[in-house]
Amino acid sequence: DGIVCDRGSSNTTISNNTVSGNACGIRLYSPNNRVQGNLIGLDVTGSTAAGNMHDGILCDLGSDHTVIVNNVVSGNRRTGVYLESLN
Repeated sequence: DGIVCDRGSSNTTISNNTVSGNACGIRLYSPNNRVQGNLIGLDVTGSTAAGNMHDGILCDLGSDHTVIVNNVVSGNRRTGVYLESLN
């Protein structure tokens, strides 16, 4: 994965990154994070796909109260943003 917020890394801000060519672009396991202003699944120009193999942003169980705002997410093989659920 490109960026991982593992359990215990809550209250993290992930901003202004280019995250491409990984399994998942950004994977969150911890609560209260903010993901903003990133290019996910694109090259640095934001105009060419350079997707991640799975999801652009994956919010696993335990990533409650995470804010995802003002990102460009495209070109990923599965989903842009995947929110894990107990149901």
